Amino acid sequence: VFAMGRAYGAGRMYDTGVFKGKRAIASLTTGGPEEVYVEGGFTGDINVLLKPILRGMFAFTGFTVLPPFIAYAAGRVTDEQRVKYLDAWSERLRSIETTDPIHP
Repeated sequence: VFAMGRAYGAGRMYDTGVFKGKRAIASLTTGGPEEVYVEGGFTGDINVLLKPILRGMFAFTGFTVLPPFIAYAAGRVTDEQRVKYLDAWSERLRSIETTDPIHP
């Protein structure tokens, strides 16, 4: 039997992946504001940029994929906005068991 690795291969992928029943969330910051991460924006749609991670890594190995948490331009925001990001991240973590998954 050909085995590709511990987390994937030999028929263990997506619905039969080794991480089936576990949830995964990507949490990231960007260098620019949200408007540059949309379709037609300077860097393109962030969902397209994240697809190799959300589908190709998380879903492929069996994780239930949750919507990513993105703090846009985190290094450039006001202290007030930074506190809002931290509060929002805390809330996401508290509600992780009840968050509806996405299907990347």
